[in-house]
Amino acid sequence: LAKYKLDNLNHTGLRLSSSACVAFPTCGLAMAESEHYLPVLINKVEKICEENVLRNDSIVMRMTGCPNGCAQPYVAEVAFIGKAPGSYSMLLGGGYYGQRLNKIYRETV
Repeated sequence: LAKYKLDNLNHTGLRLSSSACVAFPTCGLAMAESEHYLPVLINKVEKICEENVLRNDSIVMRMTGCPNGCAQPYVAEVAFIGKAPGSYSMLLGGGYYGQRLNKIYRETV
């Protein structure tokens, strides 16, 4: 694992529980970026988690480039669904184990 730098166990719970679809440029259905922007967003949210002693809490965050839901955003605790370049719907409240759907918190962020 060390040879391929896969032995880093110092990631936050948020980073370990987050995922995104491929979106631009791979997917022809994408309306916004996801795979490339999610790490930037996680870096910003991690700072807030650190300040509030939530570093090890596993928060399920998903990001997709369109409403098709390839990264399963509709069951995530926090989700961003692409609507247009740089425009996303923000959904909150999904169950950690996928037992509850989230709801739209902000139509455009």
